[in-house]
Amino acid sequence: MKKKKEATEKSTEVEQNRKQITVEQEEAEEALRQALPDLENARAALDTLQKKEITEVRSFANPPEPVQIICECVAILKGYKDISWKTAKGMLSDSGFLKSLQEMNCDLITVKQVTSCRAHMKVRPLEIHIFSTHEHFFFLKLENYEDG
Repeated sequence: MKKKKEATEKSTEVEQNRKQITVEQEEAEEALRQALPDLENARAALDTLQKKEITEVRSFANPPEPVQIICECVAILKGYKDISWKTAKGMLSDSGFLKSLQEMNCDLITVKQVTSCRAHMKVRPLEIHIFSTHEHFFFLKLENYEDG
């Protein structure tokens, strides 16, 4: 009798877990469905980004704050530890930088990196959009990235 009761309880628990997993799966699929257009927009923006634009940003001794913040956030996403304009300029100087952005696997971005980027940002999307469409897409990607 005891084993039958335990089996029934386990069966009930398994069923509840299955229902919860189904709900979470549906929520995750919906979040992914909503995020995909932003990811595609970001990738399309990267396809239009030219080396001369990267060179222009890199040439700033003191860039506009939104540009600096977004470049530093990209450094965070690329795994740099020292987050500063100096580091960002070095990152922008890498001859393979543009290609590395285009081939970046967004699935490998960690929650910690997203949290660090959000904490690092000090401007609103509209202010960033004034400076550059490309940086704006980076911001959109970060804002729409699900924390898990």
